[in-house]
Amino acid sequence: MKDEHIQTQKLYLDPDNRLASQGCNRLMKNVVDKNQSLKPIRWPNRWEAFQHASV
Repeated sequence: MKDEHIQTQKLYLDPDNRLASQGCNRLMKNVVDKNQSLKPIRWPNRWEAFQHASV
């Protein structure tokens, strides 16, 4: 789980990564802006949910 969390953060923070499109980065940034109280450990689940929804 820890490694998965690190990988998720990398995908979100790296705008040049093909796996994280500009649209996805913008969406996730909006989520952060609207939910400042979210704990970092919740990011992997949110990322997985977005990936499954976008397939």
